[in-house]
Amino acid sequence: MLLLVSAPPRDDSGKVRRTLLRDERAAWMKEGRAFRIWPAKARAHAE
Repeated sequence: MLLLVSAPPRDDSGKVRRTLLRDERAAWMKEGRAFRIWPAKARAHAE
């Protein structure tokens, strides 16, 4: 059976979010900020 659809399989919203996050992380790294956000439990366990 052949199905024809008029909508693309994926939209660009995920691509836009990933691009914004990538740009934000790059800016943070340029400023010397860490871009990893650790949950309180993981941070306490790591120390």
